[in-house]
Amino acid sequence: MIDTRIETFLTVCKTLNYSQAAKLLNITQPAVSQHIQYLQQRYGTPLFTYKDRKLTLTPAGKILYDTMIVIQNDEANMIARMHEPASQQEICFGVTQMVGEFVFSKPFSLYMKRHPELNSKRKIIARL
Repeated sequence: MIDTRIETFLTVCKTLNYSQAAKLLNITQPAVSQHIQYLQQRYGTPLFTYKDRKLTLTPAGKILYDTMIVIQNDEANMIARMHEPASQQEICFGVTQMVGEFVFSKPFSLYMKRHPELNSKRKIIARL
């Protein structure tokens, strides 16, 4: 679960406005400020700058944003996979072309013939 302060940070990044972020998150603008201040203290660097009354990400803020977006997406993917029936999960494997053609293909095809239910229930990815 992503920390609420990180969610606040990501929302501020999208809106580039503390007040708009507060409205979207249904919290107060001072709470948004406190979340950002906490993160700046936690990471020891400013995450935003004001220039000409415009809020922009610092290079450190960009690093945090890029990292947290990946984590947020990974979490969403993980949750989706956790709720996926076991019969819908992927089976992935990789072999070299030589092994795939001469060693792996016959035992694999025999296995698939013995277990036809896997063809419709599982996504099987073979990379040669």
